Amino acid sequence: MNKQVQDRIVEAIVSGKGNEVLSVLYKETLSKVRQMVLKNNGNLEEANDIFQDAVLVFFKQVRNGSFKAEYDIDAYIYTIAKNLWIKRAMKITKNVPLEYLKETQTIAENALETVITEEKAEALETLMNKVGEECKKLLKLVAYEKRSMKEICVEMNYSSENVAKTYHYRCKKKFTKFIKTNSRLMELYKA
Repeated sequence: MNKQVQDRIVEAIVSGKGNEVLSVLYKETLSKVRQMVLKNNGNLEEANDIFQDAVLVFFKQVRNGSFKAEYDIDAYIYTIAKNLWIKRAMKITKNVPLEYLKETQTIAENALETVITEEKAEALETLMNKVGEECKKLLKLVAYEKRSMKEICVEMNYSSENVAKTYHYRCKKKFTKFIKTNSRLMELYKA
């Protein structure tokens, strides 16, 4: 699901027009939830119930502001459904295989980790764009490509290594200033 579609879904739910986006959610996520429930000893009716419950939880979280726009809606609803299914299965059987719980925890952790990693990358790229093209290139050469100042001097057409060091220092200082003023990025890296 692309970002524009996700934004429209969230806007529709917030404005009270959630029914208009239900067809998108059914199209995108229902089959995955059904597959998960059927694979884990459930039936079609239970899968549909779990999906509807997950969508209700999702709607409630969007409305109360606990859903963050950076999350992938499809993965988010799927994870809610999976957790709901585990709870239901535990009530019914009082016995859920440990491997299933571990697998579910791993899937949820991986989904969250992916969202956080993507969010960090987007935030860093936005900040890199703020420092300007020359600084962006210089910082990437140092941080990602691990180039020496001598190599950077040649690559960036600086007159000496000292000039490269000076520019690197200034760019790093500029970048650090932007990081310190970006509370969202600070929160991401504290987590």
